[in-house]
Amino acid sequence: MKKAIYLLFLLLLSLSSTAQNYLELCDSTKRWNTLYYGSWSWNIMHCAGTRTNRIGAEVLFNNTLFKQLFESEDSLSTNWEQRGFIAEDTETGKVYYSSGDPQEIGLIYDFSLEPGDSLTINNYYLGVENIQLICDSVDYISNKSVIRKQLFLYSADNQNFYDIWIEGIGSKFGLLNSGFNGALMAGGGCELLCCSEDMVNIFMHPVYQSCFLEDFYPQILNDTFDTAWLNTPYAFQLQLADTVDVSYQLIGDQIPEGFEFNETTGLLTGFPEQTGSFFCAITVKNNTYGFLTDIILGDIQVMLPTKLAEIKEETVIHAYPNPIENQLHISIENKNADLIVVEVLTEEAKLIVKSLVNGSANLDFSSFADGVYYLRVKDKFGRLLKAKKLIKVSMNVN
Repeated sequence: MKKAIYLLFLLLLSLSSTAQNYLELCDSTKRWNTLYYGSWSWNIMHCAGTRTNRIGAEVLFNNTLFKQLFESEDSLSTNWEQRGFIAEDTETGKVYYSSGDPQEIGLIYDFSLEPGDSLTINNYYLGVENIQLICDSVDYISNKSVIRKQLFLYSADNQNFYDIWIEGIGSKFGLLNSGFNGALMAGGGCELLCCSEDMVNIFMHPVYQSCFLEDFYPQILNDTFDTAWLNTPYAFQLQLADTVDVSYQLIGDQIPEGFEFNETTGLLTGFPEQTGSFFCAITVKNNTYGFLTDIILGDIQVMLPTKLAEIKEETVIHAYPNPIENQLHISIENKNADLIVVEVLTEEAKLIVKSLVNGSANLDFSSFADGVYYLRVKDKFGRLLKAKKLIKVSMNVN
């Protein structure tokens, strides 16, 4: 029993002494990657990209030593722009930021806070002032064998807002987004994706598990629904991009009467018995992210079969050679001089080429594997004008 108490005492002593060794935030060996996003109609989340921040050289700013702060928006972090100055008092645990105006130097962190303490954030990177935060609780976490102080804060003005600061890493909203209030960006937000030190990650977002995101997946490749024809079987295959190792769900939000949507296969079928325009909406949800990532919505046009004949008569389409070795030449004669949509699908109905054609075009098949493909030619309203089976064969020349 005494031995157990002694070991517990040593552990607490270790945590206490480690916690007293302040971990610097503004370290030039660190990089922070922050995701920005917004919400579209139908609650579709839109990825606004990832920004990377790093600390530069120490300079004299406003008669005080600050460090330059840089930001990059490209995935390789090759193009950097200075986004202001940052300074840290390692004795008090306070961090200050300025966008470059000497009159606007604001406190953005205070890692010395204890439960019940409050502070005022003036974050000129976000363009917000007088954000009142209260420290709710403090604990210590082990991160890469380093004990870090973790502070939980909430807003004195908005009970729905909270922030988490980790010593040496920063806010859960990103290095420069302490005091961020979701209400400031309608339907939008930001999250710290990762933080690295000497090129080694010391923080990784538990959901996204990535340091750089340019879009949310899956994405729906179809732009419009195909035209339907009266008293004729209808079949429309939803095409998705980047579904490998992604858990997702298809949702038929609004399917018109006379049509059915298979949420497993993504196939929309029907047998329309009246002409007209019928609204349809299908969304896709990333189960890991927990939100919708894309939508296709619009009217399904149900037309008389005689109308299709009129449209086809106005457009003459040639596609050759077939079999194809490298190039497929497409020639289109369209009396209405409208742009034509050309699509190429694999045998598994995956869309791999989509192009607007006016007059003629060459499609490059040289990088495609040998096999069966399908060509679909549509007018600007998505009405199918021609479908053709293609064979890709590589010619071996000795």
